[in-house]
Amino acid sequence: MANSPSVQAPSADVFSQGPRVFGLEWLRAGMTFGVLAFHAAVPYTQIPLPGLNWSVHEPLGCPIATVCCWGLNGLIMPVFFLLAGFCGARIFAHQGANRFLEHRTRRLLPALLFGGGVILPLTGYCWFLSWTAQGFMPLDRLWRWGIPDELERDLYGLGHLWFVQYLWLFCVVVWVTSQLMRHVSDHGIVRLHHLQKRLMTSFWMPALFAIPAAIVLANEPQIVIGFRQSILPQWANLAYYWPFFVAGFWLQCCERRGASLACWCELRGVLAIVTFIALWPYLKAHVHQGSTGVDRWMTAGLFSLYAWLAASSLFGLSIKYLDREPPSAVKYVTEGSMWVYLIHVPLVSLIQMNLLFVSVPVVLKFLLTVLGGVVLSMATYYAFVRRTRLGQFLDPVSQSQIAIKREVVASEPPDVVPVLAG
Repeated sequence: MANSPSVQAPSADVFSQGPRVFGLEWLRAGMTFGVLAFHAAVPYTQIPLPGLNWSVHEPLGCPIATVCCWGLNGLIMPVFFLLAGFCGARIFAHQGANRFLEHRTRRLLPALLFGGGVILPLTGYCWFLSWTAQGFMPLDRLWRWGIPDELERDLYGLGHLWFVQYLWLFCVVVWVTSQLMRHVSDHGIVRLHHLQKRLMTSFWMPALFAIPAAIVLANEPQIVIGFRQSILPQWANLAYYWPFFVAGFWLQCCERRGASLACWCELRGVLAIVTFIALWPYLKAHVHQGSTGVDRWMTAGLFSLYAWLAASSLFGLSIKYLDREPPSAVKYVTEGSMWVYLIHVPLVSLIQMNLLFVSVPVVLKFLLTVLGGVVLSMATYYAFVRRTRLGQFLDPVSQSQIAIKREVVASEPPDVVPVLAG
């Protein structure tokens, strides 16, 4: 059997559509924990997010959590939308528009329904427990759902699940656009693809995309520089994040695909840091006292530019320097990324509540929250989701592929099993 070809196990996500891009598997795993770290930093920041009524607040805060909170706030969701656009385009290219929308609907809507029906009520009660522990509301309100008016304001909405809703809407727009493109001449489609390639391979791509983002952000700063709750999608949020999804989708039109972002990834990373440093005084002034005129445009422009530079740099760095098959731990995180995204907020909130009256440095509370959030999120995934009916409901595509992988591993001779198990 030594000469028998090894069997490649199917990957449990959209990276299985065509040749695997290993760097993006690393990136998605990193960003999965990045969004957890962002929410872990929220109550410990010295510059609170306007409009975000978090369950716990440490009056002193700490500088490390502050920088992590705002640095991650600017780049996490842009990276997620870039990834979603890129991976969605791979499905679109291999399976067509109808199968693309079907795949994305089966992947996203069950998660949104479960999140809205189970995770959001659970998150709400975690908030109430924290407010009760801090003396903001009496204990009997927990089962009577009597919330003081000052706490109830801006409480209702999709919370962190807005990303899933927006991503599905973007996929619907792609499907509708594909139907309309059938009526465009071949010459027009060729010209459009040529324009896409020129834009995506240009060094100035982040700056060009940052211009419309800055215009939107200057009119509605709380899109990112703050928080606002809503059940229905907001036009400004759609306008700000849609280009990130489009840019990821258009990368598939480039001859080298995602590698085009690897060309200047190091320089863009340096420029992102410089831009963030330049943004910092404007950001602090805007949060503490608001901004108007030139200061408001500088805040919006620098924030948008930082988001595009940081997101494109991380995308390129992952492709350039992590082009190798990730270890099992990274694969498992990538596999469970949707569950971690759904469940981490109530878990992080509970950890923060339990640390509220512990006499340790704030920075240690922040680190313990990150560590505890990671451990509990992954533990609940393996205990309640992976290879279970709940997992089958939340992600029927991936879970069926996991089952296939298990069957293939069990049926192969011993000298092939290690290749599959990796």
